[in-house]
Amino acid sequence: GREDNHVYVSEALLAGLASGAVEAVISTPFDLFKLRMQVASACHSSSLKHHHADEIVKPIIAKLLPGYVPDKLAWVHNADLLSKLPNKHPNLIDALKGYPWLLTGSGRQPSAYDVKGPSQVVTLEGWSSIWRGLRPGLFRDSIFSGIFFSCWQAIHIALLEWKSLEMDHPQ
Repeated sequence: GREDNHVYVSEALLAGLASGAVEAVISTPFDLFKLRMQVASACHSSSLKHHHADEIVKPIIAKLLPGYVPDKLAWVHNADLLSKLPNKHPNLIDALKGYPWLLTGSGRQPSAYDVKGPSQVVTLEGWSSIWRGLRPGLFRDSIFSGIFFSCWQAIHIALLEWKSLEMDHPQ
C-alpha cells in the first residue's frame, strides 16, 4: 500500500465497477427466487385443484410438472410437427425431452407460480435459468457502483483539500 493511503478517483471507479459486477453475480439467483415467491404468493396456486384420487404412481414427468398429466398423443403430435422441419438436430426426440411441458399437451411452459422452489426451477428450466437477468444486472450494478465510488472519492478528496486550506501549516 501507499504511505498516505491516497486513492485516486479512477481507482475508485474501477473498484466500484468490480464490486458492482460481483454483487450482480451473487444476487441474481436470489432475485429470481424472490420474484418467483412473490408471484406464487400473489397468484392462486393450481395445487388447490389437484384430486387426491389421481395421485397414483406416475412417471418422472409428474415430479417435474406437478399437476400435469403426461399425454402420449401430445408427445407424438409435437414430434410429428417438429419432424417436418429441416433436420439440423441429430436426435430430435432426445432434444424434446429437455422441454417436459411438451408432454402435457398444452405446449406451454408451466406458469411462474407453479414452479416455486429452486430445485423445481433447475430441474425444469436448467442451470442457466438461475442466471436469467444477469446481463442487465451486471450493467446496472457495475455502472451505479462505479459512479458511486468515484463520486464518493472525489467528494472525499475535495473535502480533505478544503479542510487542509484552513489548517495552520507547521513552519
